Amino acid sequence: MFPYFLMIGLPAALAILAPRDFNLRIALLPVVLVFVAIIGLRYDVGPDWFAYTVHAQRIPEMPLTHLATQGEVGWALMVKLSDMLGLGILGMTLFSALVFCLGLFAIARVCQEPMLAVVAAVPYLSIAVAMSGMRQAIAIGIVFVLIAYWYRLSVISKIAIVLFASTFHFSALAMMVLVVFDGRMRPEQRLAIGFLVFAVLTYFLLSTDYRVERYARDYMPGGVSAEAPGALYHVLLTSAPALAYFAVRKRWRKVYGTIPIIDILAAIGVIALFFVFLFPTATDRLTLYFSGVALIIQANLPRLWKKRSDRYLVRTAIIVLNIVALATFLIAGNKAKSFVPYMSVFSEQAEMGLPRR
Repeated sequence: MFPYFLMIGLPAALAILAPRDFNLRIALLPVVLVFVAIIGLRYDVGPDWFAYTVHAQRIPEMPLTHLATQGEVGWALMVKLSDMLGLGILGMTLFSALVFCLGLFAIARVCQEPMLAVVAAVPYLSIAVAMSGMRQAIAIGIVFVLIAYWYRLSVISKIAIVLFASTFHFSALAMMVLVVFDGRMRPEQRLAIGFLVFAVLTYFLLSTDYRVERYARDYMPGGVSAEAPGALYHVLLTSAPALAYFAVRKRWRKVYGTIPIIDILAAIGVIALFFVFLFPTATDRLTLYFSGVALIIQANLPRLWKKRSDRYLVRTAIIVLNIVALATFLIAGNKAKSFVPYMSVFSEQAEMGLPRR
C-alpha cells in the first residue's frame, strides 16, 4: 500500500509545511512525476485491467476505416499508436496517466492551496478511477483542464474540448450541460448555443447508437451494471464538499467573490446525491466529470478563515478526512483486492507476464 499512501502523504506534508509559492514553483513537478510514475507504470492493477489488455490486442488489428466509425475514436487511435511504437498496454497506461495528471494539476494550480487539491483527488479519482478506467481517466483529465481555464475559453472552444474528451469516453458529453448554462452569455446566445449543442449531441448519438444502447442497457435500472455497491460512497466524495460549500457560501463570496461555475458544479454535486439512489452506476460515472469542484472547494476552504490557527485546523481536518477515505477504500472497498498489493511493470509478476490472480 506504500505507493498509495505516498501519493497522499507527499502532497499532504507539503500542504501543511510549505507555502503556496513553494508548492507551485518547486514542489509541483516532483509531485506530478510521482503521480505519473505510480499511475502510469502500474501492472495488473484495477478491475478493468483485463479489458484493456483485450483492447491492446484487438484494436491494433482493426482497419482505420472501421475505427473512424467508432464513437471513441480518440482512444482507438491512441491504442493503435501505442502498438505502432511497440509500447502496447504500457503506452496506454502512461498516456492515460499523463493526461489525467495534466488535468488534475491544472485544477490544483488555480487553487489557493494546490496540494490540498491533489490530496482531495487521491482517495477515489487518482486511484479507483485513474488506475482502472483508462478511457475515462483521459476524458476526466481533458475536462479538468476545461474547468481550470473555463473563463479564458470561448464557448466554441469549450464545445470542441468536450467533444474531444468524448472521443476517449462517450460519457464526457455530460459536460455539455455546463456549456449551455454558461453565465456570461445573453439569453439569445444561450438559446443559439443550446440548439448547436442539441444538434451536435443528436448527430453523435445517432452515429453511435449501438454504444448508447449498450450504456443504457448496462447502467439503467435492471441493467447488468446498474447496481454499484460503492456508488453512494463515491458520489459523497463530491456531494459532501458541495454541501459544505453551500453552508459557507456567504463567507466564500466575501473572500473570492461570486464564481458562477462553482455554483453550478456544486449544485450538480448536491443533485447527484439524490439521483444516486435511483441510478447508482450512471450517477457515479457522470458525477466524475463534475468532481473537480470537490477539489477546488477543499483547496480553497482554509482561506475562508483569517486566523492562521483556524486555517491550520481546517487544512488538517481535510487531510485527515481524505486519508481516512483512502484507508477505507483500500481496506474495505469492494474492489480493493484489485488494487492491493500495488504492482508495477518492475514487479516480478510483470516480468514473467503473470496476472495478479
